[in-house]
Amino acid sequence: MAVIENVHDLEVFEQVVGTGSFTQAARALKMSQPAVSLAVKRLERQLGAGLF
Repeated sequence: MAVIENVHDLEVFEQVVGTGSFTQAARALKMSQPAVSLAVKRLERQLGAGLF
């Protein structure tokens, strides 16, 4: 079972799914788009699976 180390990464992923866009998620979270991408990549690595 995977353990999510950073709940913020999960929140970022939830925003990406909700908005359908990395760019829109970044705006909503007041983050840069590359930071959103990095958070999703970290989450994928922790889960051991691609999310998109």
